Amino acid sequence: MRAGVDRDVSPQRGRRWLMAMVLVLANLAAWHASLDAGFVFDDHVRIVEEERRLANPWPLSHSLRFEQRPLTYLSLAANYAAGGLEPRGYRITNLLIHLLAGLALFAAVGEGARRWRSSLDWRCDWIGFAAALLWSLHPLQAAAMGQVVQRAEMLASLGAMLAAWSMLRSMREGASIAWRFAVPIAVALAILSKPTAAVVPVLLIAIDRCVSQDRWKTILVRRGAMHAANFACLVILPVVGAIAPLLASGEGPKGAGLGVAGMSPLEYASLQLRAIGLYVELSAWPARLSIDHGREALASMHLAVLGSIAILLAATTAIGGFVKGRWWGVPGAIVLLGLAPTSSMVPLADVVAEHRMHLALAGLAIPLAVAGVSIVGRARRESPSAGFAAAVACLTLLGALAVAEGLRTHRRMLDHVEPTRLWSEVLERRPDDLRALLNRAHANIEAGDLEAAAADLARLDSIAPTDPRVLVNRAIVELDAGDAIAALARLDRAVAAMPKSAAAHMARGDALRMLDRPREAAFAYAAAEDLRPSDPLIPLARGNALAELGRRDDALECFLRAAAVAERIDRPDLAASACFNAGNMHFIAERYAEAARLYERSLRWNPGHPEAASWLDESRRVRAEGPDDSEGSGR
Repeated sequence: MRAGVDRDVSPQRGRRWLMAMVLVLANLAAWHASLDAGFVFDDHVRIVEEERRLANPWPLSHSLRFEQRPLTYLSLAANYAAGGLEPRGYRITNLLIHLLAGLALFAAVGEGARRWRSSLDWRCDWIGFAAALLWSLHPLQAAAMGQVVQRAEMLASLGAMLAAWSMLRSMREGASIAWRFAVPIAVALAILSKPTAAVVPVLLIAIDRCVSQDRWKTILVRRGAMHAANFACLVILPVVGAIAPLLASGEGPKGAGLGVAGMSPLEYASLQLRAIGLYVELSAWPARLSIDHGREALASMHLAVLGSIAILLAATTAIGGFVKGRWWGVPGAIVLLGLAPTSSMVPLADVVAEHRMHLALAGLAIPLAVAGVSIVGRARRESPSAGFAAAVACLTLLGALAVAEGLRTHRRMLDHVEPTRLWSEVLERRPDDLRALLNRAHANIEAGDLEAAAADLARLDSIAPTDPRVLVNRAIVELDAGDAIAALARLDRAVAAMPKSAAAHMARGDALRMLDRPREAAFAYAAAEDLRPSDPLIPLARGNALAELGRRDDALECFLRAAAVAERIDRPDLAASACFNAGNMHFIAERYAEAARLYERSLRWNPGHPEAASWLDESRRVRAEGPDDSEGSGR
């Protein structure tokens, strides 16, 4: 071990804390808009439609979606337990994970620089800071931050960075053995978050060799047991069911496997040359970001050339650095191994997706950081004035890049706040894309713009008229127009095709109520509430149907349940309506004191409620005129 490599004096620690604070504040400024976004794209399928599983995560479902990423879905279940389907809690968690990943990269790169050259001294922290700043603010990371379910990618990257930092930290002279135990734990957490993290043990060997410069014998003696424990974590893959689906032939699974989309491994690999070219292009100039690129985005031949150059450069530096024990092998290894699980041979249904660059992007940020700091170091050796000028120039450039990235990232997250923008971008390139039309129509329905949704759904009717998702959304628009008969016909077909769709059952209940069939409506609402217990609208509607049937006590239970859910997720409008309706049930049953309390509760949530105040006065007047039967007459 080189002399002086383990110094960690107070000025250095103070500088690191200051850099960490700047890193956090810069990220908060760039990413705070993400907290206002709702659920987008796959979030609806994997969170909203999986509510029952999130509500009961133990034991983990047999669904591969849950089994392959248990840590990710346990974190989603924790968010659900804390706030139901309110997106903000999920978004805050994603932001915290991203901040931790940025800090872990800062620590890992800085520690790696100290391992590599003890003489770097002040430069080590600056390399880590610049790399983490450029990586964490890059607009390409919006793909992972934009969709809540992509926290799987972020958790896997966080695990990899923590593992690298712990390993490098364990190399310090006199370091606690706890650091070595932390490495396989971090590897296991990464793999439990997403199976693609299976490359992390290999990446750690590459980092060890390139940074420590130790011979193989020395690595085996000093850290062989730790690396063996890292590879032992791969036993997690078959346990969570991540291997068998990849080898499935025939139809194959929906997301990944040899039978996906009728592609052979060779055909998929040829597309990935262009996909990697697109990733590199977007890393250098993130002007064509898209939530759903599609194969059409890979049509240009220049992407194949760019991808080939990128792979050749990454492979050359990774292999050369690994053989010679040089730091510059690490960025190439990060790029190659970061993309290998999704951009090699095993086909994925989506041939290109920006979030796959989450970890690999660090392999591009680190060389830029090293280059800038090296320029300053060389200039300082020539003269103090030259060093000062170079430092000012490099800091100015770093600041300009960070600001440019941050502004572009902020604008991109605003697109996620209004997801119709995301899908409009896709439709500009692919006007008849089924997925884009369906998602934009859904986003417009959620925003209350049913006219815009109807236009997209009319186009979908000619493309996929029998798709149950199209049927549900068309029915919602028809219900708004008052055509309950046509809506119910569509919804009957949709429910038959998607019996676990809460939206389909809810809309069917609305159609049945409009047709004066409250008994059937109550059953439809019950099915919807069973699937989505955190939506206060469903028990509120169910209570109305039961009240129409004269089942006031059952209706009261529904209204109180709706009020409790609405209060928990901070929906004052729905809480006020549910409390008012519950008060009416008590009033009809001549339980005037209870009715008054619920009217008061309704007014606390909505002081301007049009009827609660008058019925509160009426309940007080009736109660004052005669004795109150607190149990109620039941009439």
